[in-house]
Amino acid sequence: MGDREWAHLQGAPDGTSNMVTDVDALALNLIRETRPQLQIIPMVQNLADEKWNPELLAKAVGDEASRQRLIAAITNLVEGNKFAGVCVDFESRPCAQANLLTFIQELHAAFASRGLSLCKPFRLTIPVGTTRATGVSAIT
Repeated sequence: MGDREWAHLQGAPDGTSNMVTDVDALALNLIRETRPQLQIIPMVQNLADEKWNPELLAKAVGDEASRQRLIAAITNLVEGNKFAGVCVDFESRPCAQANLLTFIQELHAAFASRGLSLCKPFRLTIPVGTTRATGVSAIT
């Protein structure tokens, strides 16, 4: 089981980006057998080899066709594995924020029509000291 990534963005040979999935079937089956009531929500990131890749994200959400390919890939991951939804953890540069917002709105619409959940993690700096807390914010 361990820390294996189930889904992340990766560059394609043609210069576009795509989503790579590697769902741990053993872990998934164990969860479903021992905690069948537990809703599973995997995380999708633009993190590969422990490094954020904002340029790859910019390509993945930079135009309508790329966004729709990514939405289809995420939807197929969620529906194909009977997940409750997805948690999107993308780190981007300020110049890509408008396209990222459009992507989140379009993904939200696609998920809402299917009754799926969409969430995004957030980091919160606590006023006292420099301790950070991490949580998840539900979008749907």
